[in-house]
Amino acid sequence: MQNIKTTNKALKPSFSNMNRRTFLNLLSLSGWMGFGLMSLLVVYQFALPRPNWINFGSISNYPPQNTPYFVRQKTPVFIVNTGEKFLVLAPQAPHPKACQLSWRAEDAIFIEPCLGIQFYLDGTYLQGPSNRGMDQYEFKVEAGTLWVNVEHKILGEIHP
Repeated sequence: MQNIKTTNKALKPSFSNMNRRTFLNLLSLSGWMGFGLMSLLVVYQFALPRPNWINFGSISNYPPQNTPYFVRQKTPVFIVNTGEKFLVLAPQAPHPKACQLSWRAEDAIFIEPCLGIQFYLDGTYLQGPSNRGMDQYEFKVEAGTLWVNVEHKILGEIHP
């Protein structure tokens, strides 16, 4: 029996014998692979929308009353707790030319000062050039903490 020693040079890359063309090909290939990986990460980030839940603090900060709480966070909201209902309302009237709503305590209504649109405390339409009630935000209460999804507006009820 003869001892035959074979080496497979294809399995052992030798960078000392690499010429310019091979180096540039490997560099180009690695660049395209990096670009492809980054593209996949960007597509993945936008393909799966994530809800934007914002912590609005303890639910005990909003005891029942007949006036709304105006809370300025990343997205400002009106929080309404009447004891029977709990709502998180958008502070803009549902009209393309509307200004921000304000609470008029003497009349117990929301009023939009630019167009005169008015809403009741629960966001239902009262009067003015709007085709629906106030928009609301999706919310949840977990372990006594109020979380609001500012990416998910629930459109107000359409009035006749």
